[in-house]
Amino acid sequence: MKALIIGGSGGLSGALASMAKESYEVWALTRGKRPLGEGIIPLRADRDNEEEFRSAVLGAGVTWDVVFDCICMNERHAEQDLEVLSKVSGRLVVISTDSVYDPARKRTPQTEEGFFVEET
Repeated sequence: MKALIIGGSGGLSGALASMAKESYEVWALTRGKRPLGEGIIPLRADRDNEEEFRSAVLGAGVTWDVVFDCICMNERHAEQDLEVLSKVSGRLVVISTDSVYDPARKRTPQTEEGFFVEET
């Protein structure tokens, strides 16, 4: 089975890549600024450069069983996922962390019901 991880060199995505390679052949799309784990197949593109992103993903010539997007930061990135990734995979998982909330103002623990940042 084959997996693509978008943003595969960060804390969360790097850990995911390490775990995924136990069961998947893993590709990671990154800007190439940090090393990838052993056995991870690199794809290089800047997520914010739409043509680079499209070319890297479609140019790989791979159909992935699953794509994990760890750096979907805005509406345009989500649109890119639908436009580009739907051509190379039938499964997309978008992952984030609580770091998207302002850490200086959030209360802990965060609950599932606490969709919006609760002021301290």
